[in-house]
Amino acid sequence: MSDQGMSDLHLTPAQLDAVLSPHAIREAAAKIFARTERGQGQFRFHPEKLDDTVDFVLRVIRKKYPDLNIPFHSRWGHFRAGGVDRARQFQAWLDQEPT
Repeated sequence: MSDQGMSDLHLTPAQLDAVLSPHAIREAAAKIFARTERGQGQFRFHPEKLDDTVDFVLRVIRKKYPDLNIPFHSRWGHFRAGGVDRARQFQAWLDQEPT
């Protein structure tokens, strides 16, 4: 890929659908969560704070979007900030076998 980031990535519509499918997203999220639980990720998980966190998020959503008409937001743009292809780096990290 060039400095332009994801624009050089060529996927067929079927491949793109597979990558963005709920199943693929859940699989990747499960890998991230498993690594986090083992202390191997970029995040720290505090299970004792989960309920309070969920309550906070729901309060914010209800306050900002009382009709629950929440605008679409994509994280892909964040992965390309500064011309760095973090999506490719992150995928390589996910593809590694856990230790």
